Amino acid sequence: MYRKFSALFIICVILSLIASTTAAFADDGDIGPVRASFDTPYVPGEVVVKLKPGVGLKAMMEVDARFKSEIEEEVPQIGVKVLKVAPSEMPAAIAAYKGDSQVAYAEPNYIAEGAYEPNDPYYRYGYQWGLKKIEAPSAWDIVRLSLTNVSPGSPEVIVAVVDSGAAPNHPDLEGRLVPGYNFIATSGDTSDDLGHGTHVAGVIAAGTDNSIGIAGVSFRSRIMPVKVLNSKGYAKYSDVAKGIVYAADHGAKVINLSLGGYTSSSYLQDAVSYAWSKGAVVVAAAGNDKSDKPFYPAACTDAIAVSATDRNDARASFSNYGSYISVAAPGVSIYSTYWRRGSNYYASMNGTSAAAAHVSGVAALLLSQDGTMTNAAVRKLIEGETDDRGNPGWDRYYGHGRVNAYRALKAAESTPSPSLSYGISINDGALYVNTVEVELSLTAPPQTTKMQISNGSDFEGASWQDYILAGYTSPIPWTLDSHGPGPKTVYARFMDDKGTVTDVYADDITLDVQPPVGAVRVDSQQGSTVVLSLPATDDISGVHQMQVSQDPSFADAEWIPYYASHEQLGSGSDPFHARYKDRAGNVSQTYSTDTSPKPFKAYLPLTIKSSG
Repeated sequence: MYRKFSALFIICVILSLIASTTAAFADDGDIGPVRASFDTPYVPGEVVVKLKPGVGLKAMMEVDARFKSEIEEEVPQIGVKVLKVAPSEMPAAIAAYKGDSQVAYAEPNYIAEGAYEPNDPYYRYGYQWGLKKIEAPSAWDIVRLSLTNVSPGSPEVIVAVVDSGAAPNHPDLEGRLVPGYNFIATSGDTSDDLGHGTHVAGVIAAGTDNSIGIAGVSFRSRIMPVKVLNSKGYAKYSDVAKGIVYAADHGAKVINLSLGGYTSSSYLQDAVSYAWSKGAVVVAAAGNDKSDKPFYPAACTDAIAVSATDRNDARASFSNYGSYISVAAPGVSIYSTYWRRGSNYYASMNGTSAAAAHVSGVAALLLSQDGTMTNAAVRKLIEGETDDRGNPGWDRYYGHGRVNAYRALKAAESTPSPSLSYGISINDGALYVNTVEVELSLTAPPQTTKMQISNGSDFEGASWQDYILAGYTSPIPWTLDSHGPGPKTVYARFMDDKGTVTDVYADDITLDVQPPVGAVRVDSQQGSTVVLSLPATDDISGVHQMQVSQDPSFADAEWIPYYASHEQLGSGSDPFHARYKDRAGNVSQTYSTDTSPKPFKAYLPLTIKSSG
């Protein structure tokens, strides 16, 4: 019998099923703003001009005559005139007005656009509350404007959905799938026979602004279906691991894993680590059993583990939680594409599957905005630009907070591309550190000659140092300010070969020097299996891992994800020992049970079960 993965879909409640033949809705239309040489849309042939206080009109009248400008409208309270010129003359007219010393400013009559609202009917009717909760419409605006900067022919971002496949003929997925693989039938047929993978795929990348169905989080991405779940919602660990490796080897930049089990596996960890080493962002669902037991592969190192929230930003009642949670995302009543008994539908469902899909979509949006972004940079933006929920900072229910697509993309927009511009990174983008001694990675263009680094934004006492023209290819040592634990910032600015000094660039990291505090107690025992209580806390970075053993040297004990209750095989009446590690790497003292195991109270055997 193989280990089973419980498809998170199984506990999802289908609130409604709507046939995909729903009538299409027409576009509202728009004013068709011109972009031309300006980055922001503007009204063709209209220039906004303001004179400096107390100046005459002679020079301006000369420019007016040259370009045959006419006053379209005025705002006398602020001294502004909107002039009408020939659309083809706009750049020259603006340059001429700006060149007049008596003109305060001249600019196009720009058009303000509301946040992008696609015409997909179920989005418009409010079914997709999750998209607005994560501020997807505002994020879409950023991506739409950045698309003009994408190199011609650059490939669209591929998101692998390692799941039950995807319905190839669903009207909201047609044309959005790339070839994948079926590890159950060992074939290229990745058709869905469960519905779960189709639902996940729709949340991530359903056809958007196509007047049918729903909107996907990332409208530039394509889905690679990798089929590992069978029609009953189970999969072999080996198939899941092979699916992850396949996705990484076939160009997936994001890998969504909306499935899981409660038994850890080195095989799974190796697969996740391999995908990360290939540059993929790995996103995994935390599980739906209201449990703090680690759920794999979400609890694997390098995976972004996602818990679920409801409309009110409260943790979903079914959502798992614990030390391995990275972020939270909408997971209650999530409307998406669906397949059932040979037909294509739309369905509303609950689960951390859908929550993970939202995060995968945000990762794909970030990579659509900047295809040079590393997976570490994507993860840092997703975790660092959330809406904080629950206790301030990281907590075991929401992780770093509920994901916010707009904040992540806005932060990325202001972050220089390491390969093209200036930048600074502390410990390769780490969020926490347990020592003031860190390493800085600096990037700058070839014309850079000097750099200045400081723990303060005023650069007081910081001298200019020579910058290697090719840029630093390895980190350089640096010491953070030592005024106690908490957030720390390092600042950098650069000088080019013409003596021009750049803006200030900065990176943040949180210093945590105190180890977790904890205990270990025996709750119950049956036979050789002991149930331990392992309470532990850490005020800054949170308890992350633990070691449990009857050997006080922990020689054969692995670091495993922390959770407060743990089943352990024991021998005789030897005491149990535990120690804890926080996210900054601080290790606690060793805690030990002070008595032999107590008589049997109650025992629930550890099983791998269906989520249904």
